[in-house]
Amino acid sequence: MSAFTWRDVSPPPFSRRSVLKLTGALAVSGLAGCLGQPKYDRDALDEALATSLPIVGPPSLPLRNGYRSAARETAQEQASRLDSRLSNLPDGLDAEDRAVYSARDNLSDARGLLAGQFPQTSELDAIRYARELLGEGHGWLDAATGARTEADLRERIEAFRPVVSDQRGEVEYRATTIPTGIVVAGATEDRLWHASTYLEQAAERVDTASENGADSRLTHFAQAAGYIAAIRACVADAGAIIDGQQKQIFDNTPSLREPMERAAATLLETLEPEISVLGLLSTDSTVALRAASVLTPNRPRSEYEALGRNEPASSLIDFSPKIHQLHARRAFVREHESIVLPDADSTESVLHARTSAIDALRDALESQPGPLERILLGHAVRELQRGDDRLEDVARETANDKSAATDSAKWAAAEYVAGRYLVEAVKPAALRVVNEVESEV
Repeated sequence: MSAFTWRDVSPPPFSRRSVLKLTGALAVSGLAGCLGQPKYDRDALDEALATSLPIVGPPSLPLRNGYRSAARETAQEQASRLDSRLSNLPDGLDAEDRAVYSARDNLSDARGLLAGQFPQTSELDAIRYARELLGEGHGWLDAATGARTEADLRERIEAFRPVVSDQRGEVEYRATTIPTGIVVAGATEDRLWHASTYLEQAAERVDTASENGADSRLTHFAQAAGYIAAIRACVADAGAIIDGQQKQIFDNTPSLREPMERAAATLLETLEPEISVLGLLSTDSTVALRAASVLTPNRPRSEYEALGRNEPASSLIDFSPKIHQLHARRAFVREHESIVLPDADSTESVLHARTSAIDALRDALESQPGPLERILLGHAVRELQRGDDRLEDVARETANDKSAATDSAKWAAAEYVAGRYLVEAVKPAALRVVNEVESEV
């Protein structure tokens, strides 16, 4: 989806930066000598990047008592069973078989998720990703040993269809506050959206499992098994959220579903023209131009799709980042001529932009952000993470390609400036969404 949504509040934790750390940076000392001293201080950049960005964390969800620990225990049991199967391979399978080493990789990645190796990923999402990986790992071995067939998988897929359909009618739109109502209903809608998507993906993998020979069958079978495990986790999460929310509201609390629908329709109608009239920034500063481009929202699309699926809370959450960008961009356009922007021509300039953004984020976290504000702070953190990815590029390129390093530094500075303005725009952006719903109650 094009917008920042519940779909990517906690994306799978495999970033370009982690890949760069694995592959390492290529040092060519001869070239560095020919080109003179590096423009940027590699040691200072590495030291700064060793300081992680503050963790925002997801909004709190009203889960059924004991659910989180039960979900983790389920995943750990799944991991133990897979480990046992890998330690006791049947005749005909060994460590060099594709199914075996693929399952072993799945197990390793899942255990990393369960151990909290990716702190920007919420615990609940980490457990769900782990269960999907473990389901796929079991799927590799099932396919290789014939323990399950395509018919078995198809039966499990079809058994989940009515469950997902029924749960859609149980989403709880009552809440003690409007921000809580939006976020909790949005989280439930999101789990069920994922479950529906996984259903179709699993069915497609099963249907095409044997089309291109044995190797294709292994891959598609394992993927289908992973999707089925993810469906099970999504359905369980959704049920736990619904149960938990119902225990926190009074019987006479009105539903916010229709006010959310009307508010989302209004935002869809008003945001399109607001975005279409945004002009270009008049400045010679490359950093300013790039920051403005980062803060320019795309026109609504995924929001319309969520409305069409009767997911009003998801629509509002999808709209929130566009409203967020608009508020941040307007503030930046008003102020860019009166503030000192980083020129990004020195290490100090870029790192100062990073420090300023991190300080603003820490201040925002200390102000006890509400649930919708916390989602938008996650959006800002992702912008800062992109800045860190660019800073990795600067550190990697500075000894060998000054032009590329300078370009990456300007992008990093722009991402940090944009991220700081996004942090500062969180409260007014969240308030606009809440006020829109409130006016429809």
